Amino acid sequence: MTKVMVVDDEIYFATNIAQLLRANDEGMDVLAVYSAGEALKELDNTFYDIIVTDVRMPKMSGIEFIGAIKKKRPETSIIVMTAYGAQDIMENAFNTGTLFYIEKPFRIEKLEALISFASQVHRKKSSKKKRAHAKT
Repeated sequence: MTKVMVVDDEIYFATNIAQLLRANDEGMDVLAVYSAGEALKELDNTFYDIIVTDVRMPKMSGIEFIGAIKKKRPETSIIVMTAYGAQDIMENAFNTGTLFYIEKPFRIEKLEALISFASQVHRKKSSKKKRAHAKT
């Protein structure tokens, strides 16, 4: 089962995205949270394969949040979503370790496809680590 966390300060948006993802894919465990701080606390207790996060949030920007995720859980795949598409935002996101970038508004099917691909990437990374540990 793929564990996904959706992080967006727009409560209605985050909740709806999480509900749509759950409804469309029973193999996905999805949690919606509404701030980067809340998400980081959740990461202390639970591992998530994929985090889908907004860029513009109060108190901690999405870019700062991505850096904190990568320090805490470097193996987690990150998908950035934003309503403020700009080249510098995209570059900053990719430079901090983002796997994908999607602009709002988007069709849920597009996000599902990105999550599916990110899940495959995550599984490949995990199996390589397991094989490397088995050799030692």
